[in-house]
Amino acid sequence: MASAWTEEETLLCSVCLDILKEPATLPCGHSYCLVCIQSHWDKRDSNGQYSCPQCRQIFNPRPSLAKSTVLAEVMEKLRTNSFKGSSSTSAWSSSPAGAPNYLEVLGSVYPHATTVDPRCCPHHGLPLNMFCHEDGTYVCEVCCQNGHKGHRVVRPQEEREQRQKELFQRQAEVQRRIQGTEQKLKELPPLARQQKALVQAVGHETTELFSELAKNERAQLQWMSEELSRVAAIEDNICFLKNFFTMEPLAPVSAPEESMFNKEELVIASIRSATKELQTAVELQCKASFDRIMTLVNPDLWTVAPSDEGSCSSGVEKEMNTLPLPPPRPQVEEQMINRPPSPPPRPQEAEVGYDNKEPQTREELQKFYFEPTMDPNTAYRHVQLSDGGQKATLRAENLNPPNHLDRFQFWRQVLCREPLAGSPYYWEVEWKGQKISIGVCYKDMERKSSDVRSRLGHNVQSWSLYWSGTGFSFWHNGQEKLLGSPKAKRIGVYVDQHVGILAFYSITNKQADLIHSHHTQFTGPLYPGFRFWSIPGASVTICKMD
Repeated sequence: MASAWTEEETLLCSVCLDILKEPATLPCGHSYCLVCIQSHWDKRDSNGQYSCPQCRQIFNPRPSLAKSTVLAEVMEKLRTNSFKGSSSTSAWSSSPAGAPNYLEVLGSVYPHATTVDPRCCPHHGLPLNMFCHEDGTYVCEVCCQNGHKGHRVVRPQEEREQRQKELFQRQAEVQRRIQGTEQKLKELPPLARQQKALVQAVGHETTELFSELAKNERAQLQWMSEELSRVAAIEDNICFLKNFFTMEPLAPVSAPEESMFNKEELVIASIRSATKELQTAVELQCKASFDRIMTLVNPDLWTVAPSDEGSCSSGVEKEMNTLPLPPPRPQVEEQMINRPPSPPPRPQEAEVGYDNKEPQTREELQKFYFEPTMDPNTAYRHVQLSDGGQKATLRAENLNPPNHLDRFQFWRQVLCREPLAGSPYYWEVEWKGQKISIGVCYKDMERKSSDVRSRLGHNVQSWSLYWSGTGFSFWHNGQEKLLGSPKAKRIGVYVDQHVGILAFYSITNKQADLIHSHHTQFTGPLYPGFRFWSIPGASVTICKMD
């Protein structure tokens, strides 16, 4: 029995080498402080195996431990009696007269058992002066050579020094994280203000975009209304009919698109509703006038069966060709002369091959150098020209320029005055901003629409080099070709309208590197053009020859 007590029921926790506190007994019979054994197993929780630090018996699953009542009673009596003496240390070996040591207390509870010094190895009786890393327990010199041979065993003082270094490192890391968190807290207010300003800028730009769309549509419908009123006011029957049949068909009015900006939706919807009513009234007036005039011209044309209703217009035109024309009125003649003719449809462009090549060096390009001048009559109302038309800058405020047929109404664009035809031309520009489009177009490119017809590089009448903020791309007729050239703040443009070459160059260190060349068949003079995005302060400057 004494041997069993020596191996299994010692009052010393082999983990902390102190008297058991809230003792707990494992299934193998060894006892430890409840906190010590749980902490020991928590450190080794990753491998899923739980073992006794002394006998190394493996338990799976992890045992559920509880306080050992008997051992706790023994330890409580031991502490009560031992601290009545001079010190707790003397209770281990000798106590003052009248104060029994823990061996006497143990003997009163377990009279059949004998004990050994708890700071000595229970197997060999030697001091526990070594620490085994693999088992997480203290061992003696003999245990190092037997049961713990091959394990990493160090002296407690060495282990403490190593762990203390780790402790200091953790403290330093915690302090560093605290400082980083405090710095982030200081940066939060400026960051919040910056985000708020960004949201306000986006909201302002979106509101401006909706406003531009509404104004553009209103202007187009107003022009259509004036055109319908002008035709309705023509007194001469023949001139009325000629104008009526040559009028462009009225585009359908689309319903407002769903949007998160309810205010802009209401504005656009109200404008469309008003213009729709005006459009309907003018159409009814024109139809009534048309019916009256056709009855006066030839009543027999209206005596047709319902099934022949679709041939009415063709019958009118055929009959009109046989009627004698009355003498023209000067006012009507003036109206018909001043009305701008519609441009003829441009033939479909096709890629063709040429023997001629674009110049490869800047010296060759500079032989064709010229400095175009920007046309103020084409500049968008937020684009300001300076330096004699050599520089264009995008402004946040509306410059309120006078109305002009050539002015871009929706897109932030400007064209140059000089038409490029015949021999080669070359010019260079420097730009500032986040995005830019540099290109050429025909003079009759649409100016008033909000769709691709007026957008540089997005229709059949224009070509452009576009910097998106991350890379260059070439645009024509709505088709994009991505390019691999790096960013360049100075761009050279070469045009040979006669041969059909359009080339863009990156100018760095007075050297010209080809970005992209496009070969095609141009059908008319070309005009240099530039397009801005929505960031005020962006600019384009036509460079002088070095």
